Amino acid sequence: MPVPALTPESPAAAAAPEVAAAADAILEEYRVAPEALKGDVKKGCFFYFFGALGLLALGVIALYYALK
Repeated sequence: MPVPALTPESPAAAAAPEVAAAADAILEEYRVAPEALKGDVKKGCFFYFFGALGLLALGVIALYYALK
């Protein structure tokens, strides 16, 4: 016996193409070009690298004055 919610005559099955089209439109609105994404990742890596380097420098300075 077929499940009523999964039969092609159900409203959910009839609305599936419209729902898929709406979902694709939303995804397309927020899609980023691969080249822009590559640049953003590169900037983020540099940001985290220099942030970690700054924290390391602060730690070395703090240890220098704490153990002086």
